[in-house]
Amino acid sequence: MIDPGDFSSHWRECANPDCWICRPNIATRNLKVALKQERKDEAVPAYTSPRPHTFEESLDIMYAQCRQVMIDRHRKYGRGNIDAFGRQGVVVRLSDKLARLKTLLFSSRGAEAGDEKELDTWIDIANYGVIGLLLLCNMWGLPMKGDKSESAGCDR
Repeated sequence: MIDPGDFSSHWRECANPDCWICRPNIATRNLKVALKQERKDEAVPAYTSPRPHTFEESLDIMYAQCRQVMIDRHRKYGRGNIDAFGRQGVVVRLSDKLARLKTLLFSSRGAEAGDEKELDTWIDIANYGVIGLLLLCNMWGLPMKGDKSESAGCDR
């Protein structure tokens, strides 16, 4: 019987595409190699250091990153683009982001996909989910702290 630890290290290191142990794992191994290369190519975001010690700390880090991007984009673009089409527009934008993610992860064109990195795409997907929730719960359209130029509440 093969020890699972030995099996795992074998298929990570084996280069034989016809190996009976590796064949089911070649796609997984290739994905891991591609992800390792991508990590080498990208600068490690500052928020990954120090590493979180709990799941809850991980959530805090990711939510803080998403929140900052959302605030920056809201200041830059305002709320009009979301107001124009509501939840249906958010679904279209999510569809676009999922198509982008599919290209980044599964296509040979992923590396040439332009200026948007995988991390940015995941953050955008998370933030569009939050925008959808804000719209659904009638919380979209509130003014930002210190911003007196937009009225409170939704104009629709």
